[in-house]
Amino acid sequence: MGRIMKYEIKKSRMIFLIMTVMMLILEAAFLIVNRFSINGSSIIALFLILSAFITYIMVLVNGVMMFSRDMREKSGFMVYMTPVPIWQIILGKILVCFISGAILFAAYVLFGYMDMGCLQKSMAAADSAGAKMIGMMLKNMMTMDAFKTIMRVLISILCSTFALLNAAYLAISLGNTVLRGKKGERAISFVFFVVIMIILQIISFKVAGLGSGDNNIGLVMDKSGLNFSVAADVWREILDNAMSVVFGFAMFGGSSYLIKNKIDL
Repeated sequence: MGRIMKYEIKKSRMIFLIMTVMMLILEAAFLIVNRFSINGSSIIALFLILSAFITYIMVLVNGVMMFSRDMREKSGFMVYMTPVPIWQIILGKILVCFISGAILFAAYVLFGYMDMGCLQKSMAAADSAGAKMIGMMLKNMMTMDAFKTIMRVLISILCSTFALLNAAYLAISLGNTVLRGKKGERAISFVFFVVIMIILQIISFKVAGLGSGDNNIGLVMDKSGLNFSVAADVWREILDNAMSVVFGFAMFGGSSYLIKNKIDL
C-alpha cells in the first residue's frame, strides 16, 4: 500500500504544490503588510481563513478525482492489475487525502497562531482595543477545555470526511458499473452521490434525530474572546461520528466489491 500512496502523491504533487504556494504567498503578504497597516493585515488574515477552507475543499476534490481518474484512464486501470488488494488501493487514496490534509491543516494552525501574536503586537503598539481581545483569544486557546473542544471538532470533521469520500467513491463505482465508461458516466455518478447522501441523512435522522440542528459545532465570540460552541449531548455526537464511520466502511466495502466483481478492468 505504501507504493500506491507514493504513486498517488506523485500524481497529485501539482495540486499540493498549488495549495502550499497559495498558503505561503498569503502568509508572506500578511507579515509584510502587518508592518505598515493593521487593517490591511486583518483583511489578509480573513483571506488566510478563506484559503484554509478552500484548501479543505481542494483536498476533498483531489481525493475524488484520484479515484475517478483511475476509473477512466488506462494508467489508472493498471493500478488495479497489480497484486495489491483492491481495498488497499482505495484505502491508500483515502490515507493520502488525510495525510496531505493533516499536514496543510497543521501549517495553517501554526501560521494562524503566529499571525494572531503578530497582529496583537501591532495593535498594542497602535494602542488598539483589539489587542486585548486577541490576547484573551490566545490565552483561551491554550486551555485544556479549548484543547478538548478542538479535538471533538477534529474528530467530527475526520469522521464526516471519511464518510463523504467513500460516498463519492461508491457513487463513481456505481456509475461505472451502470454505464461502463459510456457518455454520461460523470452525470449519473453525481446523481448516485446525491441519492447516497440523502439516504445517509435520512437514516441518521431516523436513528437519533441527528442533523436536527441540536448538535451543531461553531464559534462564539463572547467577553472572554473566541470560544468554540459544541453540542452538550456528547453521546449524540459520539453516535453521529460512529454512524459516519460505519457508513464509510460499508460504502468502502461496496466500492471494493464493485471494482473487483462488477467493473471490467
